[in-house]
Amino acid sequence: MEDAQARDGASEAVVLPERLDFSTVTRVAGDLRRVTGPDIVVDAGGVAHLGALGAQLLLAARASAKARGGRLILSPASDAFVRALHDLGLSERLETGYRA
Repeated sequence: MEDAQARDGASEAVVLPERLDFSTVTRVAGDLRRVTGPDIVVDAGGVAHLGALGAQLLLAARASAKARGGRLILSPASDAFVRALHDLGLSERLETGYRA
């Protein structure tokens, strides 16, 4: 299970863990805070479970990116991640596959 921040060219990507919930949200919050560019790139391709705290963290990251003139980019995203966003009613606020 990979959850470290990785570099892809000029953009930074935060790779989410398999479970983004109360047990991992503090560690991921630290990874998100270390992103220095305006855009926050999040790789949710390996997420099997997204809890409400994890979704709240991503909403905060989106707000942070927007405040500095950037975007939250959620790509790739696993089927489970997309399904969880839908179940939590966040599909329109945290869209996957393009810049939100």
